Amino acid sequence: TNVYGIAHGGLAMVLADTAMGGACLGCNKRVVTLSMTMNYLKALPEGTHIYSVGRVIHNGNHTMMCEADVIDEHGDVCLKTQGTFYVLKEYTY
Repeated sequence: TNVYGIAHGGLAMVLADTAMGGACLGCNKRVVTLSMTMNYLKALPEGTHIYSVGRVIHNGNHTMMCEADVIDEHGDVCLKTQGTFYVLKEYTY
């Protein structure tokens, strides 16, 4: 946390990035992040439980675009983000 007892914004960003990467993997694509934008809507006080949901907006051959929400234990959206990802290759199991 920072000096105010609020989780650092980078923590929520990493969670959202991971959720979007997982959404890409759900489309059988291995990706790396090119860019992300974040809108912080609500602070995350110390001890708050959060999770993230990622969704694919564009499933291209070379790039993908996703969005994610970080949601707290009360169901409130605390962070909204969009990301652009470079497709390394189709994932084979």
